[in-house]
Amino acid sequence: LHRLIRRQRQMCIRDRPVTTCTWNFGDGHTSSDLEPSHVFVNRGIYTVNVNVFDEDGRHGWTSVVITAGHDWYVPRDGDLQDVVDRAIPHDTVFVTTGSYSVTVTKDLDMRSEGGQLKVVLYEGANGSLKGFTIFGDEEDDKRSALTLVKSSPTIIRCVFSGSESMYGAGVYALESGARFEECTFSNNWAHLGGGAVYAVGTYTFPSFDACEFRGNRSDAAGGALLFRSLMDVTLVADANLPCVSSCIFVSNTARQNPGIAEPMVGGAIHVGTGCRLLQKGNTFVGNMPADVIYEDLLGSSF
Repeated sequence: LHRLIRRQRQMCIRDRPVTTCTWNFGDGHTSSDLEPSHVFVNRGIYTVNVNVFDEDGRHGWTSVVITAGHDWYVPRDGDLQDVVDRAIPHDTVFVTTGSYSVTVTKDLDMRSEGGQLKVVLYEGANGSLKGFTIFGDEEDDKRSALTLVKSSPTIIRCVFSGSESMYGAGVYALESGARFEECTFSNNWAHLGGGAVYAVGTYTFPSFDACEFRGNRSDAAGGALLFRSLMDVTLVADANLPCVSSCIFVSNTARQNPGIAEPMVGGAIHVGTGCRLLQKGNTFVGNMPADVIYEDLLGSSF
């Protein structure tokens, strides 16, 4: 439709500019605006026609075929939740300049074109998030920037920075197999565990590949990452274990219990009782009081 509007702008009748036009969107809706916007409610292929007129009533026309239901564009400060609710699984949602809160319950591919997300909730949804800055809300019960409940999206090149919450200021993940690729977590603060990410589950845990964690802190365990099995039971044999590979951890801190000589909390990564971790190729610099701690000494699997 944007291509057709540009074409309509360029059209003229015998070198005379267009003064009025009529649009037929092919789905039963019409418009007489010179530059209309239109949302196709149902997926399908539509032929959009426009008739243009000059001031003497002479006219020309053009058309374009549009495949609707795959790409959605959220305009500046538009209603992202409305678009997400109307989209169908596997559609792509492009989010332009603005800051948005949203709840996602279907598999959508969401891509940033300057848009930021604030307090995002995924419930039973997969899909992807790409290129967003995502932050929490200190005034709204210190909610995490991204909450994943039985959801396993792929998070690509997103930034989580400056959030504060009780658990997992950047991400709180419950039974989530989310995959984080090339994401940045910086200066997030959680009071009760997992400065950047708090992940808990019995069968499913997130993975982190080529991510960077800098300056995150926790007033308990896991300055950057905290993994716990539900109710501290040993993970089942076929569980999807948490995996951290090719990541960088710099100056993440967790609070050391006073009076304990040996470090008991992981400044970068803390792995709870009954939980195991797949870890490979990570870099640790200046994390306090220790880089990685395993509560039951199960250690890493490579």
